[in-house]
Amino acid sequence: GLQGIFLLKGLNFTKASNLQTLIDDSGDRFVHDKTATMLLVLAGFTGGIMQTAIVNIGQIISGDWQHPFAEGSSILVDGELISKVGGLTDQEIDNCDVVIDAGGAVAIPGFIDSHVHIAFGDFTPRQNTVGYLQSYLHGGVTTSISASEVHVPGRPKDPDGVKALAIAAKKCFESYRPGGMRVHAGSLILEPGLGLRDYEEVLSKGVWLAKAGFGAVTSASEYISMVSEARKAGLFTTLHTGGASIPGSFPITGADLININPHVSFHINGGPVSMEDKYFEIVARDTDIAMQVCTAGNLRTTILCAEMAR
Repeated sequence: GLQGIFLLKGLNFTKASNLQTLIDDSGDRFVHDKTATMLLVLAGFTGGIMQTAIVNIGQIISGDWQHPFAEGSSILVDGELISKVGGLTDQEIDNCDVVIDAGGAVAIPGFIDSHVHIAFGDFTPRQNTVGYLQSYLHGGVTTSISASEVHVPGRPKDPDGVKALAIAAKKCFESYRPGGMRVHAGSLILEPGLGLRDYEEVLSKGVWLAKAGFGAVTSASEYISMVSEARKAGLFTTLHTGGASIPGSFPITGADLININPHVSFHINGGPVSMEDKYFEIVARDTDIAMQVCTAGNLRTTILCAEMAR
């Protein structure tokens, strides 16, 4: 489903017998702001059973760059999923628990940040900051995907420890949604000693991500078998690419990336140190590796990456 985000300012709520009770019961699903009045994240607002209609929308942005605008002026939300975009019948609107008059506001899909170093709760020890995920909503990000919980202080490095860390992070965010944001936490940090059974175990607990690049390995080649087995087990694999970012790690080169063969090359444009230029074409042309770029990376290689991905 498409997650949406609205800036609400003086909008009209109908069919909510007691909106204040609704707000009170929602906990941190509502973010109150003196300037915007309220930031409503549909995925957090609707809960598991509520049906919501947003009507009188001035423009609906589809999220499809080839067809950026959606027809119609209404959105229907069932539970946590947007079920219909466009025109709604009077009966569909009457059946809703809540109807929101958008007053001509623009509706846009929420952004998905595919590289966030989640820890526990809405806290990042890397910047020693509380509330960063909730604040992130103000930039339009409604979904965050873990790039591993590597920055958790004292994080374990043994197989049992990294499995427990990934599972605990995954479980913590199953019901906790800071500001309404959906967080896909729990990315297994690939460490020596992990094997196929370990990958199958965490997968059975709901963990679906695995991250290579921060393990206690002596060379990048050690990740080849680990990533291969993790993929075989059904985990979605990612790889830190480019220069070293934390003490004890080392650069992952273009040749390393191709040999390790993850599903996704993280910040392939560097941070700002990237791999050699020639590998962008090779990765785009000869592999199925998805290329992730980051805003804090090298701008020149970001453009190069985009050109190679055409």
